[in-house]
Amino acid sequence: MKKLHRIVVAVRDIDEAASRYEALFGVPFSRSGPVIATMGLRVAAAWELGIELLQPIAGSDGELARDVQKFLGERGEGICGAACWVRDMKQDVGTHKPTT
Repeated sequence: MKKLHRIVVAVRDIDEAASRYEALFGVPFSRSGPVIATMGLRVAAAWELGIELLQPIAGSDGELARDVQKFLGERGEGICGAACWVRDMKQDVGTHKPTT
């Protein structure tokens, strides 16, 4: 792996969470458009901070939305993932296995 790109935080209310993070860091969080909504998620991000917030849309049957909903139900709001820059995707994916 080359370096951390962003952390992903599961939240129940994207607007409330984005406002809280904006106040905390003093940086605006951009809200997602309709493409992400087709995946069953609302997203807000501050790319310069490397923070992405995810809220599942109620009733969505998208796989990622279900995963985020399950995370929230079992663990509450918090870091649910991370994205890293890699030099060689094939090599790095082969050496780093996901944990559950």
